[in-house]
Amino acid sequence: MPKKSARVDAFVDESIRGQTYYVCAVLVPLERQSLLRKELRELASGTGRRRLHFHSASKRVRQLALEQISDHVTGILVVKSQMSHGQKEESTRQELIRGLVLQLQITGVRRVTIESRSDNSADAKTFVRTRHNGPHIDFLHLGPQQEEILWAADAVAWSIGAGQMWRRQLEQMGIIEISITP
Repeated sequence: MPKKSARVDAFVDESIRGQTYYVCAVLVPLERQSLLRKELRELASGTGRRRLHFHSASKRVRQLALEQISDHVTGILVVKSQMSHGQKEESTRQELIRGLVLQLQITGVRRVTIESRSDNSADAKTFVRTRHNGPHIDFLHLGPQQEEILWAADAVAWSIGAGQMWRRQLEQMGIIEISITP
């Protein structure tokens, strides 16, 4: 029997619902990552799509995806903030990234993959500044077409803001919610 890995990686995506900004991380042990990728790819291909995106998925596909995710994810971290009128999304995002890094350092995560955007420089600066005072965490930005487990982070980010039915399913997965107000 192969030795279990002590390494757990985080995969991060965001969601904005009204004035609430969420940054969500799913924590997946190294030894479960390949199987989760495969299951998510199979689920997406069964819908005729190349990727799983919760915004456009059917209720049935969403439920199946959350069941698969719950079989492999060992934890979920969510940082959120209410944006006040006129507050820029980017400053809120960076405050939430900072809060997420601090929490991930506590959990012992050593590698974080964040869904890439057109400009990742602010995330990189926030990561470097924040992790400076704690345990080192490697991070990288990848697109959802390059890393299927980002689809799981998308599922959690969408679900956390979608209402009680979806939140209940996440609570069964061990959600940890942290509120940060920039």
